Formats: sequence, C-alpha cells, structure tokens
Amino acid sequence: MKKLLVLTTMLVGVFAAGWLSAQGSTAALTGQDYAEIEQLIARYNQATDFEDLDMYASIFTEDAVWRMQSGRETVGREALVNSLAERFATRPAEHERRHWQNNHVITATPEGATSRVYFVSFEVSYSPPKPALSGHYDDVLVRTSDGWRIKERELTIDRPLRDGTFGYVW
Repeated sequence: MKKLLVLTTMLVGVFAAGWLSAQGSTAALTGQDYAEIEQLIARYNQATDFEDLDMYASIFTEDAVWRMQSGRETVGREALVNSLAERFATRPAEHERRHWQNNHVITATPEGATSRVYFVSFEVSYSPPKPALSGHYDDVLVRTSDGWRIKERELTIDRPLRDGTFGYVW
C-alpha cells in the first residue's frame, strides 16, 4: 500500500510538472499558419500599391497600432484607414509605387506570432523604375475568428532621403 501511494504521488508529480511546463510554452505554427501570415503581409503591399482601402482595413485588428521610427503612432483600424486615404488623396499622381518584400521571418509566440520582413518600394512611374525607399516591418500578429491579423506594426526605413523625409508624408 505504501509503495502504491509513493508511485501514485510520483506519477501525479511528473504529470503536474509536465502540465505546468506546457502552460508557458508557445504553440507551434502550422504550414497553413505560415502561408496565411505571408499572404496577410502580401495583401498589405497590394492594398497600398493599388489604393484598396477595404483590403487594407481587413489586414488589421480593430485596435491595431502602427508605429513609425519618427515616434508617430496611429491607433485603431479606422484611424489607419483614414490616414492611408489621406495619403492617397494628397500624393502626386506621378508617385506610383510597387512594394517587394523578402527575407520574411515568422516566429510563434504565446499570443500568436511575430514577423519581420524586408521591403523595397519602387517608383514605377519612371522607365526604368527607380528604388524609392527600403526598410523593414516588425509585426505582432494574432489569429482572430477572421484569420490572422496585424495587431502592431513598426516601420523602420533604412535611411531618410536627402531632404530628411522618408519618401512619403507620414
């Protein structure tokens, strides 16, 4: 009887330790998760390149935060969409751009995932197209009932233009 009690106590201890350890662990992302996150980031580029505000809105959570290296911060999906609509309305017609992204690294977190992706934006109004700016995005991503969404995004531009701006009015 005493041996059974010791064995039972040991087994409960082992299972409890395993359970407690698992509580702080990060769930693995599936191949489907990686594909959906990559598509989410690609949709961002398509939305900004082709001035698609509905697509742009679908990328972010309702309470999303966008941070710039300048310290500017925009909070909320509606504010993000309004900011982009303003840029579309005020940018010169000759500033037609296309974004290319690469070196995408996605990391699982307890809340969802983080992501870093490099980008280059090309001014395609010229022949041949000219690089306009480059940098990277650092994202905090969450899985919602509608799929993966960006909860936080920080934009880092590699270097400002000669006039001190970053190529867009931010």
